[in-house]
Amino acid sequence: MKTSLYTFIFLMMSQVLMAQILHVPQQYVTIQSGIDAAQTGDTVLVAPGTYYEFINFNGKAITVASHFITTGDTAMISQTILKPDTVNPPWATVSFRNNETRQSVLSGFTVRDNNRAWGGNGITCEQASPTLKNLKIINNHALYFGGGIWCVDSASPLIAHVELLGNTCTYRGGAIACALYSNPELFDVKMIGNKAIFEGGGGIYCKEFSHPVLENVVFSLDTSNYSSSVIKCIQSNITVRNAIITDNHVWQDAHGGTIALYDSSIGNFTNITMTNNTGNGEGGVYLYGGSSATFTNSILYNNAPAELFFNEMSSPATLTVSHCNIAGGEAGVVHSDSISIQWLEGNIDADPAFAGSGATPFALSESSPCIDTGTADTTGLMLPAVDLLMNHRIWDGNHNGVAIIDMGA
Repeated sequence: MKTSLYTFIFLMMSQVLMAQILHVPQQYVTIQSGIDAAQTGDTVLVAPGTYYEFINFNGKAITVASHFITTGDTAMISQTILKPDTVNPPWATVSFRNNETRQSVLSGFTVRDNNRAWGGNGITCEQASPTLKNLKIINNHALYFGGGIWCVDSASPLIAHVELLGNTCTYRGGAIACALYSNPELFDVKMIGNKAIFEGGGGIYCKEFSHPVLENVVFSLDTSNYSSSVIKCIQSNITVRNAIITDNHVWQDAHGGTIALYDSSIGNFTNITMTNNTGNGEGGVYLYGGSSATFTNSILYNNAPAELFFNEMSSPATLTVSHCNIAGGEAGVVHSDSISIQWLEGNIDADPAFAGSGATPFALSESSPCIDTGTADTTGLMLPAVDLLMNHRIWDGNHNGVAIIDMGA
């Protein structure tokens, strides 16, 4: 037994010691040639420049990264650019299609300007769950499913410290789309200025029993022509913690405002600041077909024409609200008798007194009624340690000697 253990440890150490750094373009002219030559544990290190390639990890547990990972200089992300070439068939710029795991890492690039593929034009994860971090995904356009990132067939990537900017999709998911039991995890992600022209989900679109989890995220200036400028779920569940959702717009509501949950979908929203979102028919949250939503420690304020809207023709829906600031209170919820509303303790209806200016206009001013008014018992909320400003998530904001979480992001 000891001999087997020692052999295993030796082999593992040997593999670590043998890991190499493959330099592009100094040693390998293209990123793909570096990937093709790489072995498990290797790093393909890419110098600043623009690379016109379609990249496929081919199932390898390797890191492909810019010099950001060696310098920590965020300028390396903008200076190391991946664009599609004009020769190969239309694919996503970066593809994970061979059961890649979190040990397959893409880090430190700008992925932009792919309008050739039908889905996931920036990055496609198909039956793969890689790590995508420290990326800018900009101005990609898909016909179907995810202008920026497409997760399909049990794809559950980790997406961290990523900006998705100005991506569009004709159908379903301007920035991100996921389907068929895909469960991406997003942390510290900004989705700004993305658009789904038809069928909604300007920020993220989910269908077919997917369950994305989002922490410390920003949705802003995302749009859709029809339904759900930010989030759309069909037969899927979504968990969102610490999110700013502001200034998003639906141009022509075909049922569904900023967030739309359809067909027995479930949404759990904790510490959300949702404000200044608009639509022609339903501007806020929309439930349909037996879907349910739970809001905890959140602020829904100045969303037009309604903060919460429920289709009178739908199957029974469920709304649960606790320790939230909802403009208009329970009386402001637009609904029919087909909804069950659980209006629990700690809810208020007041001007949240946002800071209103500077780099963080939706932070709470010192006079805000939302300070220290969240739920005292945060058991099971799985809150991150810090908020979007990297302050402690739970602190004594009103200086009364008791640390209680604030409402909002």
